Amino acid sequence: MTNQAQLPPAARAMGLSREPADVLLEALGDPSALVRWAAAEALARRRDGQVGAKLLALAREGDPSARAAALDALSRRADAPVELADLLTRGLGDEQAAELRQAAVQALARRPDPALAGRLAALAQGAEADVALRNAALEALGALPAATPEVAEALLAALADPCAPLRASAARAMNRLRWPEGRDALALALRDPEPQVRGEAACALALVGDRSSQPALQDLLADRQALFGREVRHLARQALRRIALRETVREVKGWLAAQAASLRRRLAQLATRPTPPAEPLPGPEQPSEIEPGAEPQPAEQGPDERAE
Repeated sequence: MTNQAQLPPAARAMGLSREPADVLLEALGDPSALVRWAAAEALARRRDGQVGAKLLALAREGDPSARAAALDALSRRADAPVELADLLTRGLGDEQAAELRQAAVQALARRPDPALAGRLAALAQGAEADVALRNAALEALGALPAATPEVAEALLAALADPCAPLRASAARAMNRLRWPEGRDALALALRDPEPQVRGEAACALALVGDRSSQPALQDLLADRQALFGREVRHLARQALRRIALRETVREVKGWLAAQAASLRRRLAQLATRPTPPAEPLPGPEQPSEIEPGAEPQPAEQGPDERAE
């Protein structure tokens, strides 16, 4: 417990003599969105089970701003409760509380849930939603483990949206998903009038592009406009290098696979070839047999034996 005697009078008057966790929990209902965000981030770092229980209770009840901040804090915690999934689903469907809905979508970007991919895809395409909410939905789609058909449809639609930030978010989501089926649409996005879209598309093609993507990337090698401090031409050059390396590795792997297949066929042919009969090995020489009726010749005697 904080020692009140060590606090200045102004701090005691502000109620800072209480436990810091209680002050942070109360700050989740502050009128300032910046204060609520800072409190949620601080509470997410506290490894206290009681704090997690209080955040869960606050996420269930209270005004939408406090619930949104509590959801934000819970989604950042390593010990997030299992009830969080249900709370995020409820928040995602609350069309009357824009801040709560936004917090739920942003939380799903940290904790992707494939079961909600369809709702996120619909939200990313929803013309009635504001740009910030659609951007958050695209970010959440990019965090999913794979691009389902409905997710792919939403990403392709966003990549052709009139709003440049949404087009950039769609390219960034394709980058995170590493979705090779989107490479043709990304190649077209390299001609986008906005540098942020061209740069994000080049970054995505660095991961999923192939030889067909190289001509469009080469057209950007003179593009000096920047994305996050890096010129688009540098992003295009990096993408070209990675594609070339990936294609080389693929070709080498194909050659090695062909060589291995040829060797296996040769070994199979050798294994099925009939084995010729083995010739008998030559043995030691045997003395010739004496013909029947022939008298044996006496052995030749040496000089000493004849003298006797």
